[in-house]
Amino acid sequence: MEGATIEQAIDAVDETADCVGQGLREIDAGARGLEATRSRRPQGAPRAQRAASGRPHPAAESYDESVPEPAQRLDEALATMRWHEVPGRFAIVGIEGPPDLEDLGALAKPAQLIVEDDETTLLVHEDRLAHLLERHPDAKVELDLTWFTFETPMDWEVVGFLAHVTRALAEEGVSLGAVCGYSRDHVFVHARHRETTRRILGGMFPEGVAPQRQPDADQRPGSPSVQLSQGATK
Repeated sequence: MEGATIEQAIDAVDETADCVGQGLREIDAGARGLEATRSRRPQGAPRAQRAASGRPHPAAESYDESVPEPAQRLDEALATMRWHEVPGRFAIVGIEGPPDLEDLGALAKPAQLIVEDDETTLLVHEDRLAHLLERHPDAKVELDLTWFTFETPMDWEVVGFLAHVTRALAEEGVSLGAVCGYSRDHVFVHARHRETTRRILGGMFPEGVAPQRQPDADQRPGSPSVQLSQGATK
């Protein structure tokens, strides 16, 4: 501050102090607002509304409290679990290499996609197979699968739920595949195991209500059909 008087230096220090004080007041007000926002957030938001960091997802602000809270422990999951059979039949398809947009067109909820270095696996409704097999005639396919959904959301800290279920199914000779969603678990079995699976799950948990599948708006009329048979399996 070359050439400045003592009075000018004091004025500059006072001005800086005022700016710092205003900044601290703004920070304090922001912290109080954040705390008020957190206090309004419904507790126990499901896994699907949490970021990977564990902090609440912004969508939690509009969280519908009619949605069940996620089970935090295995005993909670077992006590509140319901299941349902998803309408229709499914197929699991293995194709070489990564998928493209045309392949992803086969996905209609519920569905599963796994992309590995050398293979892509899709679990889809059987009525979505035609355009996949047109593009990948050498695909490996398992047909006539039944999908079961476990309805209660579960926290990622729950240990042993699938082990509990699959042990009971294995004791009856039921082979299965598992699908782990962010909030819910699922299994799929061959249709020949459908009745056995229903009996076992029905003895473990109450049966819920399966949602009705809506017709797919993007089904392409006139698309060439592909004859499916059990001979097309891997």
